[in-house]
Amino acid sequence: MRILVLIVLFCSALRAQQPFSRKIEQNLLYTEAINAAGKDLNRLCNISEFLLNQYPFPYRIPAITGYNLIATPSSDQALFYTSMAVYLAPLDEYSAKLNYIAALITGSDFQRNEAFYNYVFTSQLNQNETEVSKSLMAYLDFYKNQPDLLSKIETDLAAISALKTRFQGGIETANTAFKYAELNTDVSATQIESLNVELQNARKNGAIPNLAYSCLLSKLGDALWYHDLKSTAVRSTFERYLTEQNLNPFTGFLLVHSFGNTYSSQENQRLIEILDVLLSRRGDLFKPQITWLLNKKAKALRELNNYAAYTNVLNEITPLIKDLQNPDLLIDSYLVLTPPEIAKKTETGTNYLQKMQRLIDLNPHLSGGYQKVVTELMILAGLKSVEESVAIRPADYFNRAMLALQEMDYEGMIGSLVQAKNLLDAERKQADAAVRKETELVYTKVLTNLAGAYIKTGRPAEALETAELIKNAELNTLLNSNSTSSRTVREIQASLATDEAIIYYLSPGSLDDTGYFNFLVTKNNVEATFFDFTKIVADLFTENPSITSYVESKLAKKELRRPNNTERPAFSANYMAQPGDARIFFETYRTYLEAAKEDRPFLKAGEFARLSANIWYVLFPNLNFLRDIKKITIVPTGELSFIPFETLINPVTKRYLIEDFEIGYAPSASVLVSLRQKQKTSYKKNVLAFGDAKYSLRNNTHSKIASIADIKRLQLEVNEAIESGKDLDFAYGAFQTEKPMKYLIGTKNEVEAIKQIVPMTDVRLDKQMTENEIKSMSDAGLLKDYKVIHLASHASVNPYIFEMSAIAMSVLPSPVNGEDGMLTVNEIKALKMNPDLVMLSACQTGLGRITTGDAVQGLNNSLFQAGANASLTSLWSVNDYTTSIFVQEFYKKVFQSNIPYVTAATEIKRAFIAGAYGDEFKHPTYWAPFIYYGK
Repeated sequence: MRILVLIVLFCSALRAQQPFSRKIEQNLLYTEAINAAGKDLNRLCNISEFLLNQYPFPYRIPAITGYNLIATPSSDQALFYTSMAVYLAPLDEYSAKLNYIAALITGSDFQRNEAFYNYVFTSQLNQNETEVSKSLMAYLDFYKNQPDLLSKIETDLAAISALKTRFQGGIETANTAFKYAELNTDVSATQIESLNVELQNARKNGAIPNLAYSCLLSKLGDALWYHDLKSTAVRSTFERYLTEQNLNPFTGFLLVHSFGNTYSSQENQRLIEILDVLLSRRGDLFKPQITWLLNKKAKALRELNNYAAYTNVLNEITPLIKDLQNPDLLIDSYLVLTPPEIAKKTETGTNYLQKMQRLIDLNPHLSGGYQKVVTELMILAGLKSVEESVAIRPADYFNRAMLALQEMDYEGMIGSLVQAKNLLDAERKQADAAVRKETELVYTKVLTNLAGAYIKTGRPAEALETAELIKNAELNTLLNSNSTSSRTVREIQASLATDEAIIYYLSPGSLDDTGYFNFLVTKNNVEATFFDFTKIVADLFTENPSITSYVESKLAKKELRRPNNTERPAFSANYMAQPGDARIFFETYRTYLEAAKEDRPFLKAGEFARLSANIWYVLFPNLNFLRDIKKITIVPTGELSFIPFETLINPVTKRYLIEDFEIGYAPSASVLVSLRQKQKTSYKKNVLAFGDAKYSLRNNTHSKIASIADIKRLQLEVNEAIESGKDLDFAYGAFQTEKPMKYLIGTKNEVEAIKQIVPMTDVRLDKQMTENEIKSMSDAGLLKDYKVIHLASHASVNPYIFEMSAIAMSVLPSPVNGEDGMLTVNEIKALKMNPDLVMLSACQTGLGRITTGDAVQGLNNSLFQAGANASLTSLWSVNDYTTSIFVQEFYKKVFQSNIPYVTAATEIKRAFIAGAYGDEFKHPTYWAPFIYYGK
């Protein structure tokens, strides 16, 4: 009880201490701890507990605490604390010494050896050559009556000379690492990469002990960050080391703290995967480390516009900072927590801003890095005038635009946003691809708000051209190119026939997450509006709570997370949609469309028609616009990319959209124009069809997935394998079930039927249905001979590791010639081909993952990058019989009746609806998944 009283009284006194020292060794409590050591264990433990919960790097405090626990009833905790000190600061000589003593007395032989090697290396690095020998000689005398300890000390003493010789080369490498991590050192990425190899070799040869290696590797991360350099090789070393078995989480934190700043905004998803590796072991860390990791994750999620996950992380951060006094950690946390509160105009946001300003006033070292950001936030919150900030950066103009938005001054918004756009255009024009990626997020925000302001001021053509800038910037990022250029409205309209329209959707991103911008484009007209789907989403949650709860549970299970609460109040003027509600809504609609056997108990009769009609009302606000239109090209965004618009029911006529219009899709209007303007190719042959793949169980199953942490680690290993050109057999083995993929006899029949229907068709079946075959044909330039390439097999978009998304060719127990049997998205886009159409007759080939700005990354992107003019893919698992009908009818119409692809697909869908293939196949489940993208 006395210890508890001491803690309460002492911590109360600590809270009154202002300002709080930035460095722990400058904190008065650090001196208090040193003085209490060996005299007042309770006081030492109280101070230690407080400081360990304030500083991510508590310096020598854990070592001192652990050392003082050795001769107490808590001696079993001694090595934990001394080890923590050396994991976070491996090359601090004092901590290394105390850790060795703790390991000597309370640890195993392995722990003692590890601590001893680090102690010797650290002393040698600090040129304190006789330190270890003198200490051990003193210990010989001190422990002379304890034979077990005496024997260990004598063994270690005899090993010092040999260890110094062994470490000599490593000492030189270590000194270079420290030099490169200094700000005033002139160093290149090549030099850092060379040193990285030296460090790995020194570790392998025993010239650098394991504990010291982690510190030196972190110095390479510091060097890359300080000198603004990039190195895939060094980062791969870090990521590989982070996933090593038994890596201490404090060591992991040390490394992530150094390398975390080397990831650009375009690498946020990868950074999140790395942070999650450590957060999966948060129970082994203290509050400051967890808070730092969560702050980093929250920033990355916000830049990715993943607001649902972002909100969850904010809820984790808030209780962690309740008793936090460390100014650096506090202000970082406030900066993460404040923006959404400002957006909601809450008193909490104002309080956070005032606390940040006070922190800056009390801690002058914060002013340089934080004052400008805090001032900008205060302007947005209306706590300062815009004149207090000189607008010289794109972000400054953007903030002025947000201030104008609060006043509903849309013309003022346009002026500021155009200024921001012009500055960004100038920067991006001179920049390389990497820098363009880094500026994409702010560029997207500027353009999205500019498009919205143009719509509000009745300028739809300018809004559409701005939207195209956004779409094509996203596409260029996804395709790793700068080849997709934006077209003017006149060019877009010129590509359209008089009976044709483009219906175009754009996510407003940070502007509003409850709707989309909608553009209607015809030969002679452009209209633009914003549609809000908050009410129809709210109605689904309140009128059919069982299905929304079920769908959220399915999504959570797939994403290995806990389901979110789906209880919602009835819609009202003050109704606030929750992050992720729109996703649940559209996933519910997809669930009704797929009507899978396991889903049917949750599907209410008549609900599909009501949902479809409700979506129609908000997606097609102007029916008169479509009066003379026969063909529609949809340019979707975000969740809309996974909805077949063909299935929407006209609430007046009760007819599906596909019954009145031909429906096709395109990534952007500019891509559609470019595809239509491509020079017509003369092909030697009609179709190349692959099918009849055989699937075996893989031998490599050592990395089985048991948790989300396993997936995060596997992601890092996959990244490294891709960068080094290795196969992913180990990764597919990790997801393998007890049985191999089911053999699809229908694919053989399908391919053979195509050969009978279409002349000049070549087929690849059974042993020829391989990765090696399609790649060898690609390398020989043979794929360019075919007008259509048809791939019939299993396929999937991996929900955890997108880079594993692939079409399954024949899968053997072990890779053949370096090929694992899965044609991945990266491998597809590398194929040398130029087909007029690629048809993927497989399940869910039309899906993908939503990225920054609500762009969708999937198999279609890879096909277009490889050179395809169009694709025909599917949004869900397809019935074998109806697939056979669709495929055969499609090829008959295209090659025997010379009908355009989109017209052929439309006619087949209408025939299904009319019952031409049987009344039991009239439901959209059987015909709606097939979607056509392209010209």
